[in-house]
Amino acid sequence: MGIFDFLKKFSKKEEEIIELELDEISGWINSQFEKNIEKIEIKLNNVREKIKVEKKKVKGNLEELKNAKLRNKNVPERIIQIINGNRDTYIQKVGLLMDEVRIPKEFKDIIKFCDGFEDVINNFSKSTLKAYQVLQEFFGDKSFGVAENIRDTDKFVKEAKSILKNAEIDELERLKQKVMGILEKINSKKDLEENISSTKKDLKEVNKKFVDKKEKLEQVKKSDEYGLFNDLVSKKESLENEKKELEMMLWHSFSVIEAGLKKYERVTLEKGVVKKYLANSLMALLKDTELKIVDVLNKMENSISNGDVELKDKKKEKILHELGKLNVDYFKEFLEKYNKIEWELDQLKVKFEESTIMVDIEKLKEEIDIIENKINSKKCEINEWSKELEELNVGVLKKKLEKEVKDKIGKTIVIS
Repeated sequence: MGIFDFLKKFSKKEEEIIELELDEISGWINSQFEKNIEKIEIKLNNVREKIKVEKKKVKGNLEELKNAKLRNKNVPERIIQIINGNRDTYIQKVGLLMDEVRIPKEFKDIIKFCDGFEDVINNFSKSTLKAYQVLQEFFGDKSFGVAENIRDTDKFVKEAKSILKNAEIDELERLKQKVMGILEKINSKKDLEENISSTKKDLKEVNKKFVDKKEKLEQVKKSDEYGLFNDLVSKKESLENEKKELEMMLWHSFSVIEAGLKKYERVTLEKGVVKKYLANSLMALLKDTELKIVDVLNKMENSISNGDVELKDKKKEKILHELGKLNVDYFKEFLEKYNKIEWELDQLKVKFEESTIMVDIEKLKEEIDIIENKINSKKCEINEWSKELEELNVGVLKKKLEKEVKDKIGKTIVIS
């Protein structure tokens, strides 16, 4: 290292390093933000003052322009009228323009105003160009002074916009929010640890309830009452199977004779009875208290045998064979068995309604499902929080925070 390099290093101003505790960051960032806002406000107030001064100058120059006399006394009256008309128009429009020049208080409104003022000044220039050219010819020094005032006012409006643009307030606001976000993550470590610890404790209690309910359910299933209930269930299933077999037997018989019964319906006077049995043989039989069907089937058998109802030989033989079984004893025996089964099922229904064992079991199962859902939910919470905790590297987040501040504010901070 040469002596001059050493002298340069020695003379270089040492960079300030600001040491901050974690809980001081938020207040420090806010103070930096506020200081920046104060500086901007001072600059903007200076601009407002310049505009105020310029407005006074415009007012004075407009007054001089208004009272200015023509040096040439020989100008025709018609020309004088044109000059005065243009002068009045120009003075009026300048006055209106200067009335619009007010820098708002809110930063967002200032940018909006400055952007809009560009259009205002352009429209003003276009609308007053002719009048200004006339005034330049006859009152050049006076009108030029007003034009300079307008030009300077426009420059000050642009200056206000430049102040805000260079200040990068939005960037600073984003930095502020970003810093807050990082701080929240760092501070969330303690919350995560507390949540995991508390949830694990809750999970232990919920698991105990789950085991207790499962044991209680097993005890209920081993009880005498549950055994009796299962016997009732088995009895019910057996009776329902018997009932189904009877119904299938009746259905089979009437399906065998159906073709013949349909043909016999055309010739018999007892069409109503036949129609009901063709539609639903079981329902018809249960309502046929006088067993009219027996007489109908006997007559049908005679009609088939006598040839009044024509059937093919094989079908005829099959139908007559089935009709031979469908006598009074067949139907009485069927009804006796069927009604007995129905009665026994009704009795079982009463017993089922009187029994509370299944209500207790269903209640226990519902409670077990609810507890199991709670267990799964708490396990998911613990897993998610644990994963988040593993990914939460406080050291890395602190370095990230220091870098963000350095990049955006240009200050070096060290977080302890």
